[in-house]
Amino acid sequence: RVGLKLLELGSVALQRTGLRDVAFRHLHSLALRTGLVAHLGILDQGDVVYLDRVMTTRVALPTRVGGREPAYCTALGKAMLAFADPASQATALAGARRRTEFTVVEPRAVQAALDSTRQTGIAYDREEAYAGLGCVAAAIRSGDRVIGAISLTGPIARMRAHSLVHEVRNTALAIWNGNVVPLPRPLASAR
Repeated sequence: RVGLKLLELGSVALQRTGLRDVAFRHLHSLALRTGLVAHLGILDQGDVVYLDRVMTTRVALPTRVGGREPAYCTALGKAMLAFADPASQATALAGARRRTEFTVVEPRAVQAALDSTRQTGIAYDREEAYAGLGCVAAAIRSGDRVIGAISLTGPIARMRAHSLVHEVRNTALAIWNGNVVPLPRPLASAR
């Protein structure tokens, strides 16, 4: 019974998250435009917590709303860690281990990735969290203040990360600015 009660409380908490409410239409539009899975997450003690996931196509993903993943190996996590204070970065990187053959765990390489993300505003996961999956993400921020991040995820063969940068960056900016977008209609040819 305790398990069900916690699930219920967690669902109520997610429904009351203002960020999730503001981001929903943006995530849905992003997923429809790209045919990929759009995620919204926040940083919590070195982990990404998924607040929302919008799927417009059938893609098998291990993520779920309310789930957690280590921030150091996800694009969502790196997008937020790049702007985090040194203590938060240290917490996230403590105990970093390889999850796939592509997971970056060497401290200098991780720091270089975070520095690059801080400069460009875009983070990548190229099969670092899960084999076969790629991700591109941007923090939702104003200056150095970060409240969350969004990402696009899909099979690595379908990820053209550089062509998705504009979409992800602009969507993160629109969410921060609170721009209202109409809920898009699915195209007849949508996958």
